[in-house]
Amino acid sequence: MGGGTAYAMTTSESAVTDKPDFLRYLWKETTGQPLWKVEINPERYLVRIRRQNQRYVVHVIDSLTTKEGPMERYRPLYTKLALNSEQVPFKKATVVPANRKVEISTAGLWKTIELYPDPELTIVLE
Repeated sequence: MGGGTAYAMTTSESAVTDKPDFLRYLWKETTGQPLWKVEINPERYLVRIRRQNQRYVVHVIDSLTTKEGPMERYRPLYTKLALNSEQVPFKKATVVPANRKVEISTAGLWKTIELYPDPELTIVLE
């Protein structure tokens, strides 16, 4: 049955946390391309995508504990979110509830939108 590849890992994931290239390779080989990538300051943002009928709802949440600038306090920043258009197909992006359109740029299978979560932003993809 099947003709794919099987992987067996005999260590805990935490044992290889200091080897991010290995983990990135393993994850890509086992799960394929990611659904999304935060392109600017990825460690800062939490992203959640959920399907709602014929659209997707994306929540981007900034970390309030991030300290930026000369005063070492929270400061919202622009970021870019790249979405895998094969897995999350959409033609328009709208910030809600402000009903503001977001410009979309395309590079291969990735569609990228620039966002300003202050500290949270909700975008509808249709």
